Amino acid sequence: QGAPEQARCRADRDVARRKHGDEQHRRQGRPHDIGVDDPHALVADQPVVAEEGILIGKILKVEPNIATVRLINDNQSKISAVILNNNRGLGVVEGGYGISLRMNLIPRDEAVRIGDQVVSSGLEKNIPRGLLIGTVAVIENEPYKPFQQAILNSVADLSKLTVVGALLTR
Repeated sequence: QGAPEQARCRADRDVARRKHGDEQHRRQGRPHDIGVDDPHALVADQPVVAEEGILIGKILKVEPNIATVRLINDNQSKISAVILNNNRGLGVVEGGYGISLRMNLIPRDEAVRIGDQVVSSGLEKNIPRGLLIGTVAVIENEPYKPFQQAILNSVADLSKLTVVGALLTR
């Protein structure tokens, strides 16, 4: 595999409104459409990033001149992730109906701190390790549960995206 390359995409608000009604879908984390420069370079499950490699979602489907993106805060979004701490604990980041991100399946003995950064793990096809997802805001470690959970703050403001990119691997 070669190094990831960024394909230019622009958020097309007119298309998003025509297909989905209004901007409320983006705020609720529902899939929305983006205009693309080269639809032949894109495939489903490619990561979509904002500035400086911040993971914001995955491509859901590609049509001529339009790609549909599922944002990371969509309730159907799941991404394998790593906490950047001493143990590099693995977990799964899931969206919460457009309003939150939750990292599940964190081992109970993992030392998680508020402010720890969470990045993609690299265990999924097409998604490289190290794309920033968010930071830990709240830790839920209940003694009767086998795993702990963390609520994350997304680094990117998902309601105000205008220019995004898709990472390509060759």
